[in-house]
Amino acid sequence: MSKVVFLFENFNPNRRTTFFRHKSYTNYLGYSEFAIKNINTEHGLFGKIAEFSDIENMKDIESINQHIIKLADNKIPIFRCTISLSEYDAIRLGYDSQEKWKELFESKLVSLASKLNVKYEDLQYCRSSSFRKWTSPFASYGMEQTKR
Repeated sequence: MSKVVFLFENFNPNRRTTFFRHKSYTNYLGYSEFAIKNINTEHGLFGKIAEFSDIENMKDIESINQHIIKLADNKIPIFRCTISLSEYDAIRLGYDSQEKWKELFESKLVSLASKLNVKYEDLQYCRSSSFRKWTSPFASYGMEQTKR
């Protein structure tokens, strides 16, 4: 039987350890050896952040990493989620590329914003898709955060 695994993490922004959990997570997402890289870049990030209009084509994601670090330092809530399918199911359902994961995630953003009790317009996210054979073969990792 096929399984879809959805993990959602929310860290208390007032804890000092939360800052360190978010500090290098963006670099991990973008440069992971398992990340599906963008065609014109060395990273695999995509998303919607007001300060960065074209994340997929940015040559360097250090400015995004610094932005996330500043949010964590200012105790802005940051959420993480993982959507995972088996390799067989991902290929069977057509989720074998970053573009398909992006379409799936963006189609669920309105519902996600509603469940987080956040205005859709205020929801921002930074994600990557990856392929890891030994655990959850196709997975889409993300970081969602809201403006204040």
